[in-house]
Amino acid sequence: MKKQTWKTRFPGNEKDGDNTLRLWEYRIRYKADNAVENNYHYYQATCAKQAFEFQTEMAEHKRWHIDTLSIERKCPYSDRWIDETHAIK
Repeated sequence: MKKQTWKTRFPGNEKDGDNTLRLWEYRIRYKADNAVENNYHYYQATCAKQAFEFQTEMAEHKRWHIDTLSIERKCPYSDRWIDETHAIK
């Protein structure tokens, strides 16, 4: 089996000039069982898929039963959140 690297696990992430992957701030909106309101978790990740994997791993570790509603990436230039939910479906 071929060893997976960040580039093979998360294709489409070009490297910056200093040969490092850019980290983006992601906000994941989710609803926990028996919760009235939605909650948010924030992650530093290279892509939406990686942020979703972090969320899934944390939920499994803490034995949470949650429904992920959306994943958004923070654009540092416009100071807005860009919906990237399509990347995980």
